[in-house]
Amino acid sequence: MRFRSAAILACISCLALAQDTNLLPNAGFEKVTKAAPTGWNAQNFRTGGVPTIETAKPHGGTRCVALQSRNATERLAWRAKVPLPKGTRFVTAAGWYRTEGVAAARQRGVTFRVHFYGKRDGRYLELALRQVFFPPSVEWAETPNKLFPVPKGSEHVELQVFNWLTPGKTYWDDVRLRPIGGKELAAMMPQLAASLGLDREHKL
Repeated sequence: MRFRSAAILACISCLALAQDTNLLPNAGFEKVTKAAPTGWNAQNFRTGGVPTIETAKPHGGTRCVALQSRNATERLAWRAKVPLPKGTRFVTAAGWYRTEGVAAARQRGVTFRVHFYGKRDGRYLELALRQVFFPPSVEWAETPNKLFPVPKGSEHVELQVFNWLTPGKTYWDDVRLRPIGGKELAAMMPQLAASLGLDREHKL
């Protein structure tokens, strides 16, 4: 059962890679409005740090973004919040990053968070938060494609890319956030059933 569940999630993740839809605006940070990437804003959570737009050594195009922490108490992010298409069951998140002066440490350094927002009991709230960490890399490295289920009632999703609680600088570029809906899941079920020996009526 554990193998089947892992295989199903892997297939869903691969399906997202085949989708052209990227929910994020200005995902390569090429457009700039008032000293920030268009569609994005910086947040330091009252801890300090320096968010910048960089033109030296981007992964693609002519720009990337960076986040510099001067000590182990600063955490800061570039973030973009977007509407979720109706019927989205999962999202996948990924992107490219590189680091300068960031030491390897457990749950510090390079990370992104995915936040889901929607109404519950008539109030607009954060419904869930998921966070994933990655090892430092002086050369551009692509994060694994991370899969997240969408909580019931979600209306918006936000990606935050960080340098987290460690001295150094993390660069981000060509980030993506892709939706998977019920129609896509239904279309892939025959292939899943054939490869995993599932009953045709099995539902995710």
